[in-house]
Amino acid sequence: MQAAFDAAVLDHTYALWREQCRHVDDYPLESVIEEMRLVRNIPRGRAIDTAETAIFLHEHMPEALACMREGLWSLFHASKAREILESLPGEALAAADSRITERLRDKGRPREWVRYVRHLADGLAPEAKAARIAAARASRYVSFQDDGDGTGTLFARLPSEDLAACQTRVDKIVRSLRGRGDSRTLDQLRADVVTDLLTGRDQHSGVRVVLNVHVPLGVALEISEEYCRINGHGEIPAHTAQAMLADPRNAVRKVLTDPDTGVIRGLGRRRYRPSNRQREYVRLRDQHCKAPGCCRPIAEIDHIQAWAEQGTTDPHNLQGLCRLDHKLKSVPGWHHTLDHRTGELEVTTPSGHTYRNDMADDAHDEGLSR
Repeated sequence: MQAAFDAAVLDHTYALWREQCRHVDDYPLESVIEEMRLVRNIPRGRAIDTAETAIFLHEHMPEALACMREGLWSLFHASKAREILESLPGEALAAADSRITERLRDKGRPREWVRYVRHLADGLAPEAKAARIAAARASRYVSFQDDGDGTGTLFARLPSEDLAACQTRVDKIVRSLRGRGDSRTLDQLRADVVTDLLTGRDQHSGVRVVLNVHVPLGVALEISEEYCRINGHGEIPAHTAQAMLADPRNAVRKVLTDPDTGVIRGLGRRRYRPSNRQREYVRLRDQHCKAPGCCRPIAEIDHIQAWAEQGTTDPHNLQGLCRLDHKLKSVPGWHHTLDHRTGELEVTTPSGHTYRNDMADDAHDEGLSR
């Protein structure tokens, strides 16, 4: 019902824009955006996003728009797709429209929607990937917002390697303070540490930050220009990764990956508590919570098949989960099952529905597997 309503909003917005183009010489889009903001009493940014998505779907993805009218995907997911696909050339856009429509009608919307659309875009127009990532990195910024209740919000959009370095350093300082008995909550500590570092009240200069960079073998040998990945964060160009590894001021650990599958290998052990090496391996492999569709940071290393049920303590039976999904796993009715053939996690909820991480199937379906 919400998707059908979203489609109706997009249809009316597009019709208004076309009418404005016929009768208004200057700023027809801005006129539509401002009127939408006033009529719907929504922030201007949301009005801009709705108007641009309406035009994009009607002009370039009419089949996918029809799927929205059928209730198969929402305005939120369409907006994410537009951000990724709008830089593609015309033929690739038409192909994306057909592929997304086929996927929505045959299998439904992938749980990890943004990853799916990025795989699709990179497969249809590999040359556009570099431009997309370069544009995203060029759009870095910091914003400050007064929330009106004695607090404010600091937001930063940073290149992946810088974001990872900032997060790693803050988290390491926080763990050090908690280890010394600091009574502040983790959120309070992170906020206070960031403030200390930015304002110069830095008493944490002795902390050493180590970044893990997933590097395909060809990049390590300097015979290819594949994209590398900062553990738990986004992709970075090969030349950026090579510069990080070559700079003696950086503490960077190179994680070699299979050029075809991206898989790294680890060692198993027969004991209940995972070793530090195993914990590190699982964090490197999973990068974020392994539950379908969850992108929260890993907080717990968990046995998929419980130790009490003869589960082993080796990487094939370990997964990284956020605190919420780790708690839910022990709630009656929640069941986790690992497909050892594909490495996919299958989660069954108390209502009896089953969900799984299906990116491997998506990439195969789209002919995008590397």
